[in-house]
Amino acid sequence: MNKLWWFTLGLLLVASQAAPSEYCSAYCFTCSGSTDADCILCPTGFNKVSGSCAIDTTAYTSVLETGSSTSTFSDQRAFNCGDFSGLPGMYSDDYVVQVASLTNVAPHYSMRARIFILWVDTWDATNLVQLIVDNTMRASATYSQANGTTDQCKRALTDPSSLLDTGDFAHNTAVAVAMVNISACLDTTKCNWGMKDFILIVKACHSYCSVCTTSLQTDCSACVSPYLLTGTTCNTTCGVGYYNSSATTCTICSTGCSACAVSASNCSACTASYYLLTGTSCVSTCPAGTYINGSLCSSCLTGCATCTNNPTPCQSCTTSYFLTASTCATSCPAGTFGNTATNTCDTCNSACTACTNTATNCTACSSGYALISSTYSCVTSCPASNYNSSGVCTTCSSSCATCTGNPSPCQSCNSGSFLSGTTCVASCPTGTFGNTATKTCDNCDPSCTTCTNTALNCSGCASGYALFSSNFTCLASCPFGYYNSSGTCATCNGSCATCTSNPSPCQSCNSGWFLTASTCATTCPLGTFANSATKTCDSCNGICTACSGTAVNCSACISSYLLFSSNYTCLNSCPAGFYNSSGTCATCNGSCATCTGSPSPCQSCNTGWFLSGITCVTTCPALKFANSLNNKCDPCDTACLACNGTSSNCSSCITAFALVPYNFTCVLNCPTGWWEKTSINSCI
Repeated sequence: MNKLWWFTLGLLLVASQAAPSEYCSAYCFTCSGSTDADCILCPTGFNKVSGSCAIDTTAYTSVLETGSSTSTFSDQRAFNCGDFSGLPGMYSDDYVVQVASLTNVAPHYSMRARIFILWVDTWDATNLVQLIVDNTMRASATYSQANGTTDQCKRALTDPSSLLDTGDFAHNTAVAVAMVNISACLDTTKCNWGMKDFILIVKACHSYCSVCTTSLQTDCSACVSPYLLTGTTCNTTCGVGYYNSSATTCTICSTGCSACAVSASNCSACTASYYLLTGTSCVSTCPAGTYINGSLCSSCLTGCATCTNNPTPCQSCTTSYFLTASTCATSCPAGTFGNTATNTCDTCNSACTACTNTATNCTACSSGYALISSTYSCVTSCPASNYNSSGVCTTCSSSCATCTGNPSPCQSCNSGSFLSGTTCVASCPTGTFGNTATKTCDNCDPSCTTCTNTALNCSGCASGYALFSSNFTCLASCPFGYYNSSGTCATCNGSCATCTSNPSPCQSCNSGWFLTASTCATTCPLGTFANSATKTCDSCNGICTACSGTAVNCSACISSYLLFSSNYTCLNSCPAGFYNSSGTCATCNGSCATCTGSPSPCQSCNTGWFLSGITCVTTCPALKFANSLNNKCDPCDTACLACNGTSSNCSSCITAFALVPYNFTCVLNCPTGWWEKTSINSCI
């Protein structure tokens, strides 16, 4: 198939040749014919006027590069197919077509693009078409075989899906590049398509604006020369309250300025309710040191922080000046002081005739008062350690808390000293102690010769008393655990409760110790036991050589006696079920009633057991029976092989004898009427 490559110029209508009758005019969305007058429905951005579609100039304008009526559209292609030779487009595999390249678009804030994609005959794959503006996909459509016809180069179909319309999108740059991206056909012999009617329109800024957000003069962000941007409005001159900060921009003056120059804060006039300060700035309130003088802030008199006029009266004063009678002075009159916090002359306290810094910081006192120089206060009576000396509180002697003169007599003493008579001393005389509560020297208790801190806290005792150092008391007799050692209660041995000396002899013992021969021991000697009630070692019973707890609770016996450990007693002989084992009654074997050793020999047996020789058994051996009368295994009659209960109650017989079943006897010959069955040695 022939391919015709061609280029065309134009903005609104890309194709310069007449479109086939099957296609509407460039401006029409739907139509009854191919001329402008045949339009039925116009696309967005166009209005219907007398059957034709024209740009809606209230919202859009055509795209024009500055100084030109047209824009260049490059790389436009068409194919030649019979009577459709005028159809623009291309026949190819995968291709990207640049349909517009604008470099100097007039100022605008919104853009809209539209193009018809025309498909001729058939194709065998799904194909994607994208309309791209400034590298951003703005509209797309997908086409498949169902959208075409098999009658190649005889008919072209259009439907709404073949119209790519971006809708309005934000755009404000002077450069715009539009591209159409077509995906490849699988069979290039069956893939014919073309482009038609590329339209690019914009929403233009106001004629004064070079950059904007809407078409209004008040929504500009930059202006065309010679206009100046004032806020968001472009004007020929800066308005009231603005100054020309650059060749293109008006900047608002500082708050309160009605006129300024060079900078926002360099004011020459102020708005209502503002006052010009020092000829360059506007303030809503005149600062300290000035007052409102018409539309100006004028300076107060020297020393005034605030004032109502010049030179007087002052309302407040600056540092180092004090307000007195509506004027500011560097010093205050008599009876007042300069208050540095308020910068005023304030009256002294009534007790003062002169003061400084505060009302109570006195330097001289009224009649009836005395001055404390260290605190600059006037008092009716001097504090402790001071006395009134001609209207001035004078310090007592260093040891006195109160006094009537200096150096004496003292009335009370300072900490660390004690009043002895009218003198303050560091140490009280013998027989007295320093009372820290009263700071006086008080007498010791009569039992004490010397004491400290309290009357009973003795360090030496009178005759007949002993010093107990644990609580520093003098006692007529020492407490338990102590004894009188040359007038001092000395500690007994640690084991003694009472004693007459240390380490011994003890008179009684502490818990866990027992008295034996005037000493305390934790273990009593052999032949005695620890009596916990008396805390003494007491003798054992006469037949015990060792005992515990009581005199008869024996653990060893004298010779010829046996220890019965079951009740810790000493016996002449062991009871039944026990035997003498080296002086101790040991338990017989469990089957023996009496024995001479363990586990044997048994001498007699317990119930249920039978003595067989020197052993107790539950079943007697052959030729013997269990005699329950004597708990022994006794012999059966000589003819019995086995017997029960008695020696003659046979249960089987020896050879040559036969058992008579009715009297359980063994006979040589069966009685009359019976015959001997030799296999069982029995009469039947």
